[in-house]
Amino acid sequence: MSGCAPDGRIDRASPMNEAAEWLILGEENFDAGQRNAFEQWVNADAANRTAYEELAASWETLGEAGDDPRIQHWRREALTSGRHRARWLVGAGTAIAASISLFYIAPAFQQPSPQSQPVAMHPIPLSFATAQGEIRTIALADGSRMILDTNTHVDVILEAGQRRIFLKSGQALFEVAHDRNRPFLVNAGDREVLAVGTEFSVHREKDNVAVALIDGRVEVRGHADAPTAINVSAVQLSPGERLQFVIADSASVITSVDIKSMTRWREGRVRFDDTPLAEAVAEMNRYSAVPLEIADRRLDSLRISGVFRTTSTESFVTALTMSFPVSTRRNENGIELSLEPRPN
Repeated sequence: MSGCAPDGRIDRASPMNEAAEWLILGEENFDAGQRNAFEQWVNADAANRTAYEELAASWETLGEAGDDPRIQHWRREALTSGRHRARWLVGAGTAIAASISLFYIAPAFQQPSPQSQPVAMHPIPLSFATAQGEIRTIALADGSRMILDTNTHVDVILEAGQRRIFLKSGQALFEVAHDRNRPFLVNAGDREVLAVGTEFSVHREKDNVAVALIDGRVEVRGHADAPTAINVSAVQLSPGERLQFVIADSASVITSVDIKSMTRWREGRVRFDDTPLAEAVAEMNRYSAVPLEIADRRLDSLRISGVFRTTSTESFVTALTMSFPVSTRRNENGIELSLEPRPN
């Protein structure tokens, strides 16, 4: 469906691209002619209105992104330039200093899978696992909840005297119902996390473990029955703190984290903030059935920022290739990424 672009041109781009141009301009900046053109465009086809509403909703979902100086720069540039700017919203990007940043705003986000039936008291371990790209919520009979990230495996033992979770691999977020008489313990390697009326996450990737506190309080201490049990001092975390350690190593590091960014995965999203491309690719690969591979080491210097759907590798790749001289090549194992100069 053809439409009228913000500068009056007839643009045969997709409704989403046209919607992006209008959103970049901002309705508050429309002059009388643009206001009339916008109303004609949005009323000309239901697909136009849907695209605009979805993209506008994504803009609101990102919240702070609308005030990002880079977004404001691109918006001002769109107001004074006749160039086609839709790609800067659908795959917005700019090179600053020696780094590359981009913001890809997806029109919709995957939601976690529906909650399962509550898990009742059971002294024998019950196993739960998620497949690649799956996010699953488990309701426990005591009122607690577990949200399992992609490729996560946990065992649950609920007894009269305690509630114990064994995180075998992956990442899980726990919303703990207060019960002073039944401690809630999460085992990860040679440590255990003791929680009381708390919300926290535990991420285990091989021997690397991270415990992050969202609300309440937790104590991370040695687990005496672990095969690699070592002598470690108990550590109490405050909300917004993350403790990282390696199994069988007594050392640990506590850092401050952005809770909102850290927990986006449970909504099917991931945020990168000036993140090296290799780290971003590794995170996307945790969810994707089509893995990405950096085949060109020149890409190592790229750093990206943005919010992406965890299960939309295609959108992530599209954002890179639309905004920067990044080329792709598909093979039987996945998608290779290379850096190539764009033609003039």
